[in-house]
Formats: sequence, structure tokens, C-alpha cells
Amino acid sequence: MYRETGYRPTERHKQEREADFRKHLIQKMKDEECGFITKEMIQRLVKIDPHYMVLIRCGGCRFTCPAQDVDHVVEIFNASNKDYVRDVSFIAS
Repeated sequence: MYRETGYRPTERHKQEREADFRKHLIQKMKDEECGFITKEMIQRLVKIDPHYMVLIRCGGCRFTCPAQDVDHVVEIFNASNKDYVRDVSFIAS
């Protein structure tokens, strides 16, 4: 294909295509569970964008953290026996 047209995508074009692809995948995941994130979705999200911020709601608080840290944070809350993780979801934007 490149030999016929002589077109070579620039690095910027490649990055834009990758960003559009990531946005599409994340939007698809948002639509799957109405904004909530399952454990399997976290693993997929970490592969797509490990620094994507998600919302963690607990019994007494809520906060945001990167997708790559969700499993660790949930383990800490479960081990503490003082609070619990209610759900993990995408931040509304």
C-alpha cells in the first residue's frame, strides 16, 4: 500500500490514531456496564491506559485513582475490615 501511493504516516498521525482507538475502547467499556467497572474491565483498562482515572466509592468516602492502582486499593480496604469498596466506576465527564 505504501509503495503505490508513497504515503507514509507521520508519528503524529500514528499517535492520533492510537488515541482515537483508546477513546473508542473506553467509551465501549462505559456503555457495557452503564459506567461501572468490573474486575475484568479493570484489567483491560490497564492495558489500554494504566493512568486513566477512575472513581472508587467506599462505605464512608469516595476518591479517584489511576486504573493501575485499583486492585491494590481494593485489597487494602478489604484487609482493613474498617471500610469496604462499594463500586468502581468511570468518572462522569
